[in-house]
Amino acid sequence: GIFGHKLDVRTHLLLARAERVDQWARLVRRAGFSGATPVLSGLASAYGVLSPEERQGERIVWDLGKDYLNGLAMREGRILEYRTLLSAAAEWGHASDVLLAVCQEFKKKHPGISEVVLTGDLAKEDRRHAELKNGLDIPVRNAAPLGMTRLEDSQHASIAGLLRLAGEIEKKSLILRPEKNTLNLARAKVRSFLSDYF
Repeated sequence: GIFGHKLDVRTHLLLARAERVDQWARLVRRAGFSGATPVLSGLASAYGVLSPEERQGERIVWDLGKDYLNGLAMREGRILEYRTLLSAAAEWGHASDVLLAVCQEFKKKHPGISEVVLTGDLAKEDRRHAELKNGLDIPVRNAAPLGMTRLEDSQHASIAGLLRLAGEIEKKSLILRPEKNTLNLARAKVRSFLSDYF
């Protein structure tokens, strides 16, 4: 009366706070996954809300989370600058000034920046959007994840970006190192583990 289905695991995604990354990395190695790739939350969010063409230009992306505000300036899919700010509820009134100052700093260092993109849990707060728009000479827009069914709200930008990055990492792994494809090794381990029980 019990039916089991073997699952082909392609990717494991693990969300961890920055202060716990080293501990999780040790656990992942002990579990036998040698090809773990750490991804900054801000970069994952950028991949979630920007198209490949948009990632080639110069942009600032802010993931406005309830716990942290992760901002980055990027060009050609690479991080130029990165900031993480604590988003304590009591200090959120002051956060708009800090966000504006960081954006101005990024813009001064990288004058080719053409836009600021806001996403995350708090991106829909109109007042924050307006304050940034009034303080900068470049467009400011809110963005939700692109092309992801069931992950369409701006609070899902980081997860959507992680999935997109995992797909790109897998493609590169298949092309560049077919004999060391981490995802295939993980799949084989899962198959052998499940074969013992089903």
